[in-house]
Amino acid sequence: MAGAIVSLEARVVVPRAGFDVDLHLRAEPGRVLAILGPNGAGKTTVLGAVAGTVALHDGRIAIGDRVVDEPRAGRWVPPAERRVGLVPQDLLLFPHLTARDNVAFGLRAAGAGRIEARRQADGWLERFDVADLGDQRPGALSGGQAQRVALARALATRPEVLLLDEPLSALDAGARRRTRADLRRWLRAYDGATVLVTHDPVDALTLADDVAVVERGALTQAGPIGEVAARPRTAYVAELLGTNLLAGEAAGSLVRVGAATVVVAGEHHGPVFATISPAAVSVHRSEPEGSARNRWPGVVADLDLLGDRVRVPLDGPVPLVAEVTPAAVHELALTPGAEVWLSVKATEVRVYPR
Repeated sequence: MAGAIVSLEARVVVPRAGFDVDLHLRAEPGRVLAILGPNGAGKTTVLGAVAGTVALHDGRIAIGDRVVDEPRAGRWVPPAERRVGLVPQDLLLFPHLTARDNVAFGLRAAGAGRIEARRQADGWLERFDVADLGDQRPGALSGGQAQRVALARALATRPEVLLLDEPLSALDAGARRRTRADLRRWLRAYDGATVLVTHDPVDALTLADDVAVVERGALTQAGPIGEVAARPRTAYVAELLGTNLLAGEAAGSLVRVGAATVVVAGEHHGPVFATISPAAVSVHRSEPEGSARNRWPGVVADLDLLGDRVRVPLDGPVPLVAEVTPAAVHELALTPGAEVWLSVKATEVRVYPR
């Protein structure tokens, strides 16, 4: 579906208010790289630099063996000549054009005649299951339909790199699920390099092959999505994944975390991370008995209802988030400020080097 099969290599250095974006990314052909990070972390700045709408202060962007931006060498290729397809967060469909002519626009700009461009546009609309909407203008389309038209427009010119900026954020929950499943199928058919910007871990886990986590303009963790999910290295990533992350010093089966000690399975030494699933944290109103070797006092900081479970952030010597049922909240009389005890089995603590 793409043009030449190439990779994207980008070293992006762009000053921003409060911090500089300074990171190195690589996206491989036929794979989806998700850039994850909180709002304002610099994710969209990276997309703009690759697309050519944000100027590099320093660094280098290469699409295959073609350098499209390198300030020190005086090299800069205009956006229209970069073979990059961009779907911005607000889609930017032309309101005065029909869906067909929105998709045909890039083809016309690339030199196709009007009849040929519209013929190809109809083919792309059919691929994205909106062929019957070709005569509709964007104002008459639903969010999911407009998203499909925007994707068709981006891919119609057969770009070497596809950039997606929060492609599902404007959709309601039902349309989001359906479009996510369709987007996964469409991306699997695209053989160019795809860069997906999102702050939603579900989008990253279901759509991406690789992930790059950006916090305040810096790359804090990167790699195949499975590896990053299995071994979070920052509090932000752990929170995204819904797990507890502790940093400590290991000596055998003991990990020192601040003033507390965590008993773990196996032998470990030196600086480590330890993760504990919130579902593995048991909450008690008095010091527990039983087989769990880890037990600490704690104070309920908050309660957060998530479907049929309640997440309970707990302050104490080992600050953790527990996940319990609404019935347990009632039975244990859990309210903010309540004093409790926590217990975790040693076998429920995953340890890996820092």
